[in-house]
Amino acid sequence: MNSSEMLDENFDHLLLNFSKPNYRESAFGKNCSENDFLGLDHGNYRLWLLDNLLPNTRLIIEPKIKGSPVLLEYANGILARAINQDGMEKTSQISFIENVPKIIPIVRNLRIRGEIYAQGFSAIKSRRLTKKHLAEYFPNGKGIRFSSFQILNTDLNHYSQLKELDKLGFEIPPNECTRIIANEVEIYRQLWKAKKLFSEFPTDGIVLKVNSRKCQKQLGQSLYSCNWAYAIKD
Repeated sequence: MNSSEMLDENFDHLLLNFSKPNYRESAFGKNCSENDFLGLDHGNYRLWLLDNLLPNTRLIIEPKIKGSPVLLEYANGILARAINQDGMEKTSQISFIENVPKIIPIVRNLRIRGEIYAQGFSAIKSRRLTKKHLAEYFPNGKGIRFSSFQILNTDLNHYSQLKELDKLGFEIPPNECTRIIANEVEIYRQLWKAKKLFSEFPTDGIVLKVNSRKCQKQLGQSLYSCNWAYAIKD
């Protein structure tokens, strides 16, 4: 058994739920689609919970980190490409960010979605600084970090994806698990507003995400947003 096979053995759960990237529908293909960077609906979260989800649906609550969204592609375990929200290649700029793994311990092609953000700044300032970082040819990367929150080519549930990303060496956002109980969600909203939850990140809200991959597929997506995640901004 060679070293790459030994490394892959540590990620059996991920490999068993691995799907081949569809480059024709990907920002990494010739035609960049806005669907690679779907946004989040927001508004009355109680209605969203009531209209879309069954009782006892498991939810993951994460910070809505404000910065610049990016997609990373790893080819045989090596960082190969990075794309920003406009479909432009930003591999060089992303390589200057210290906590972005350049090599991951799995010899497969993976597509990772996440957000770069400016640590220690407000949400507005973080957005401004990350856009500046991506615009420069040789950014210094100081204070800029990457937080990953989705493996695009896998059928793992959301919580399992976060665990696998952590094992692969990526920073992941802090998260809380709950069931579809509006009063409990409201507690998290109030904690975030009081800066007692996710305060270490530049945020402009929290995000509710359906954990089940099967349920995510059933809910699907609209033209501009995924239907299995919802933002609470105030």
